[in-house]
Amino acid sequence: YGKGYEEYFERAKNMGVSFIRTFTGEVQKSKDRLVLPIENTETGEFVNLEADLVILSVGMSPEPDTVRLAENLGISMDESCFLTAEDAYSPAVSKAPGIFIAGTALAPKDIPDSVVSGGSAAAKAFLCVLERGE
Repeated sequence: YGKGYEEYFERAKNMGVSFIRTFTGEVQKSKDRLVLPIENTETGEFVNLEADLVILSVGMSPEPDTVRLAENLGISMDESCFLTAEDAYSPAVSKAPGIFIAGTALAPKDIPDSVVSGGSAAAKAFLCVLERGE
């Protein structure tokens, strides 16, 4: 997620970088390489991967209480349990009146995109207050 990430990923693959979705064990060091016991989650294959460099990265997922919160507030979620907006043209507006969604509550985002999303939600909330005459 984020600007240019997909292009960066494709460029790295084209330069020979290997990306593997995996469950991994402890990184071990051999004489001059790193050895990583892995299970490739796409193929189910178990191997000891030898590498010069290992970069471990975790995905982003909503907090466990998000489901309960969404149910209590009447906000819909996608299949990954991120909150969803009323429509694609108003990403900060939820289906629940007066409830606005921002940042990584909607989907994984980098910091600049989260700031923009927060600004959008704040503007929508401000307009909501003005419309109510408060």
